[in-house]
Amino acid sequence: MPGMDVLLGLVAVLVPASAIAVVLLPPVVLAVGRRRPLLAAASYVAALTFVAAWVVAAVDHMEWADRTGGQGSAFAGSGWLVPALAAAAGSVVASLRRSPPAPATRA
Repeated sequence: MPGMDVLLGLVAVLVPASAIAVVLLPPVVLAVGRRRPLLAAASYVAALTFVAAWVVAAVDHMEWADRTGGQGSAFAGSGWLVPALAAAAGSVVASLRRSPPAPATRA
């Protein structure tokens, strides 16, 4: 079924592109937004940690495929990329969301 091959090829191309977005987008939004920098920075660090775990899992899978002659997968380790995208999205939301207003003080 050629339609499914095209869809899988598109998803295989988007996996590394989403990892690049996780690394590049949150710092840009944080620099512009600056609404909740600590929460945004913590979410960004979590996203980077998940991306690093994804890279390690993908490299391990490629080494396994080379060592055993098995067929590799472009989606190896992508389970780590899903929480990375969620953490990066959390960082972006924290950067853009306004902090609650400070309570008014009476003189």
